[in-house]
Amino acid sequence: MNILRKMSLKKLKFSRFQNLLILIVCVILSLYVARENFTNSKENFTNNNGNNNIIIKNADDKLKSVIKKSDNSIDNLIKLSHEWCANMRNSKSLSTACLPLVDKNGKNKRFFPISVCCSTCYCQILKKNGKFHYKYDADNDIYYLVKSNKVVQVMRGFKKNNNCLKEANNENLYFPNLKLSVIRNKICKK
Repeated sequence: MNILRKMSLKKLKFSRFQNLLILIVCVILSLYVARENFTNSKENFTNNNGNNNIIIKNADDKLKSVIKKSDNSIDNLIKLSHEWCANMRNSKSLSTACLPLVDKNGKNKRFFPISVCCSTCYCQILKKNGKFHYKYDADNDIYYLVKSNKVVQVMRGFKKNNNCLKEANNENLYFPNLKLSVIRNKICKK
C-alpha cells in the first residue's frame, strides 16, 4: 500500500508539473494570438515589402494577375488596374469617370477616377449601400476601389471633383472621360 501511495504521489507531482507547463504554453500562445489580432485589427489591404513593391492583400484574381505584370510603381498599378472594368472584371475598360465614393463606414466622401467597360457599370458603382467603397492605404498614400471586399482598382482620391477631373484627363493612365452629370442625368436616371 505504501508503494502505491508513493507512486500516485509521484504521478501527482508529475501531473502538476505537466499542468503547469501546459498552462504556461497556453498563456504564451494566447498572448501571441492577442498581439496578432491587435496589430491586425484594422482592415489591412497592403504592405510594403521594403523594396518599394506594393503588395495588395485582398486583391481579386484579375488584379493579382495585373500586379504580376507591373513594376509596382503607383502609376503603373493605376494604369494596369484600370485596363479592366471595375464592375465586370473580365471585360476591358472603355471609359473613365470621376465618381463620388464613401469608405466602408459610409463616410468621408471622395472623388475617384474609375474605369469601366460600359456606362451602366457606373450606375452599379453609384448605388447607395452597394458593393463598392474605397479603402485608403496610408503606407503607400493611395486608394483602392473595393468591390465585395476585394480590391479591384488602384486610384488616387480627391476631396473635390475638379481635382479628380484633372487626374482623369491623364491619357497615359485612364480612358476617355465621361462626365458625372451625364452619368447621373442620362445613364442612371430612373
